[in-house]
This record gives sequence, C-alpha cells and structure tokens, in this order.
Amino acid sequence: MSLIDKERPKAVSVGLSLSETRERLRNKLSSTINESLHNKVKVPEQAVDLIESIGESMTEPVDAKVEIYVDHDKMTAYARVFPPENNGADIHREMILKALTTENIIYGIDPIQLDAMVERKPYMEKFPVACGRPPVDGKDGEIIDCFEREKSLKFAEKINGGIDFKTLNIITAVDTGTVICTITVPMPSLPGTDVYGAEAIGREGKPVYIPQGANTILSSDGLKLLAGETGNLVFRNNKFTIDPVFEVRGNVDNSIGNIDFPGDVTVLGDVFEGFQIKAKGNVTVFGRVEGASIFSEGCIVLKNGMNGMNKGELEANGDITSNYLENCKASTQSNLNVDSIVNSIIYCNGCLTASGKRGAIIGGSCSVQKAIEAKSIGSRANLLTTIVLGAASEWIAERQQITDELAELEKNFENLAKNLDYLETRVQPISLPPERQKIFEAMKREKPINLIKQAQLRKRLEKINKQLDDVESSRLKCMEIFPHTKITIGNATMVTQVLYNQCIMYYSEGAIKTTYY
Repeated sequence: MSLIDKERPKAVSVGLSLSETRERLRNKLSSTINESLHNKVKVPEQAVDLIESIGESMTEPVDAKVEIYVDHDKMTAYARVFPPENNGADIHREMILKALTTENIIYGIDPIQLDAMVERKPYMEKFPVACGRPPVDGKDGEIIDCFEREKSLKFAEKINGGIDFKTLNIITAVDTGTVICTITVPMPSLPGTDVYGAEAIGREGKPVYIPQGANTILSSDGLKLLAGETGNLVFRNNKFTIDPVFEVRGNVDNSIGNIDFPGDVTVLGDVFEGFQIKAKGNVTVFGRVEGASIFSEGCIVLKNGMNGMNKGELEANGDITSNYLENCKASTQSNLNVDSIVNSIIYCNGCLTASGKRGAIIGGSCSVQKAIEAKSIGSRANLLTTIVLGAASEWIAERQQITDELAELEKNFENLAKNLDYLETRVQPISLPPERQKIFEAMKREKPINLIKQAQLRKRLEKINKQLDDVESSRLKCMEIFPHTKITIGNATMVTQVLYNQCIMYYSEGAIKTTYY
C-alpha cells in the first residue's frame, strides 16, 4: 500500500470552518513529508505532485454548484445549490437554467421560483423550480339508484296519528317501465405534461357494473335500468330483480304485515285474523284464512278454506275457489266454486257451484246472477237460508243508490219550487237586496238542472230494473232443498215448506216453477 493510502486525511469534524479544515490538512501533509525525510524514506514523485495539487486546489475559487432532482412521477423538479468556495461565483439565474437544460427539464419552469432562489440563496435546500401539468384521471361510470337496495321496516301511520303495526311496507311494487336506476357513462382522462415535456397519461374511467337481474331491461340509450314487468323489486345477488309473484313462505302475520302487490300473491301458510291482502293478480293461499280480508283483481284460490269470524272478506274480479267458506262475506264478478258455504253472505255475478264431499249451502244469503248448483241448500234444523237468482250485486247496490238520490232530488225540487213561487208571486225580485238577488238567480238556474238529473237517474233505474227482471235463463239445481229456505228469482219469492229432492227451479210467467230430474 502507498504512503498516500496509509496517510490519507481523515474526515473533517463537523463544525470546523473551511479555513480551519485547510490549515489542518496542510499541517498534516507537511508533518508526513518531514517524517519521511527524517526516516530517509523516499517519497514518490506522484505523491509529491498530489500533495502540491491538493495544496493548490485548497486555495483556488470554487463556484456555486446546482444539482437537479426529479420526483418519481416526473411532475416536479427541484434544485439544490451548493455554496461557492474561496470567493467563487455565487448562484445566478443562468446557472440554474443551464443545470435544468443539462437534465432536459423544459416544461413548467417557474421564473418566479428561479428569482427567489437567486435572491434568497437557499444553499443545500431542495427548492422546486419546475412543475408539470398532471393528467386528470377519467371518471368511472356510476349507478344512481331510484330505490333502496336494503329494505327496512317502515310502519304506516294511521289517520289518527297512531302507528299501523300491520302495514310494514316490505314490498317495493313497480310497474312495467318503472326506472329502477340511472347509469352514467365513464368519462375519458385528460392528458398532462411532465417536466421533460412528455405527455403524461391518466387512468381511463371504467364502465360501471350494471345490476341487471331477471325481468329488468336496459333503455335504448343504455342509461336507465327499467322494470321489464310488474312485480316486487328486490336486490338479490348484487342485481335488481322483479318478482312477478310475491311468495310468503310462512304465515301472513306480524312478521309480514299487510300485503299490497301489483302481481300475484302466494301464501304457503295461513292468513291470520286482522290482516289484509290486496293484489292486482291472483291470490293463492295454501293454509287457512281467518278473519282476514283478501282483495284481488284476478282470482282467489283458498286451498283450505276461510272462517271469517263474521268480519273476514273476499273480493275478486275473477273466480273464487275454496274448500269452505264460513262466517264471511265473498263477492266475485265471475264464478264461485266451493265445497260448502255456512252462514256467509255471497255475491256472485256468474255461477255458484257447491260440489265436492258436502256441496252444501247452509244459512246466510247467496245472490247469484246466472245459476246455482249444489247438493243441498238449508239444513234439517230449519236454519234460514236465502237464495237470490238473476240479480247482479252491483246492480242491486246501484239501484238502491239511485233510488236514494232520486228521493233527495225530488225533495229538493219541491222545496225549490215553493221558494221560487213565493218570491215570484208575493215579492218583487227587483226590490231584493243584492245578496238575496244572487240567491234568487241561483235558484232559478238550479231548477232545470235538478229536472235533468232526475230524468237521467230514472232512465238508468229503468235499465237496471229491466236487467234484474230478465231472469228467464237463471237456474237453481239442487239434490235437496230443506224447508225454511227463501228463494227469490226476479220479482218472485217463495219459502220452501217441504223437502225438495233433485229439483230445478226457474222463473216463468211471473212465478217460480219447479221441475225434477
């Protein structure tokens, strides 16, 4: 190893000034040379030259030096200035620009920052001198829901301000074409420029996952998810799905609440007392129905039966089919098919058929427009049973309403006529105060309007009566009709006093006729 290697100066202690450092280094070199001469060790010429050059360099001026640093994203360039030595040139603007050019920094150079560096001279600090223009990332597509994905119980409020604990609002009913959610398309990114002048590419927006499930469709522009049919909207398996049938796997009780659904409803269990089912489609119940209410714009099918507890009600536009109906009210615009009816009020605008093991109609009343066929009507205990044939329930109700309205109009017209006659014969209308004069004019206008309304109602009443009297096609067919059964067909009524077997009853020539089979 050479002498220079052995006697290399140690690192300068922190805190010494530059002149002190030079002096110590010079003294150390001189001591090394003197020691070599005293020990008669020959110093290599290269070492002598090195020592001389070091000595010279310690006294030569050194200009300030600029180093450039760039962040990993190439969006910011920093300058660090090393101070001058031995009265070397201080930092100046051209020095920084030259360093930037050497590093190929050409974009976003901030002249204000350069001037600040020259003025402040922040030696040994990293100072930002150039900033690129970052790219703008594209925006991902987005789903904006129109309905909640997670359903929560929301009790309905009663009119009196109380809470209806039987209405839980667990169904989200939608019609075909209902907007389920809207979809925003992804937005493209905007490119930027780094400090080297190169284009910086941002992240492109991604299309959103569309939660399209069964019975849902996309709009033609792809920006809306629509209901493909009427039903219950559910969010299942990360997708919006329309269930055209609302299925209750248990009972209709406090856990389910009242049901109001725009499609079909299927109940695998029972329907408890006090609850209500409304459906625009069919209603099918596999268990028992207690004192509940079921309204359907389609058909009602009770696989077991119903005990209405004198408050239960069935109403359907289509057929009603049940094993038994007890202590309830049932109304259908079509046909009714049962095994037995006990103490119930029935309105049927089609045909009533009581067949099966019992095929019985016991107690209550049955108003049927077309025909009744049963195994037995009434009972051996002489329980009053009322049968009305040839009368549609809504016609009977409308006739009663029209009759009441006519009576009211006639009463008002009579009073109106008396008042007008008094004013016209005994009081000069011209001399009436302005308020009384207005009342008089209104009464004069009301009189012909009242007459027109009466004429319209009488015309409608005449049509209804004609329809109710047209009962020649109505038939009652039964294997046995027990005494004390009241039968009305058209305007004819009879109460059976004896047991009728295998008979057919019909209306003819203003009376109820009977034939046997």
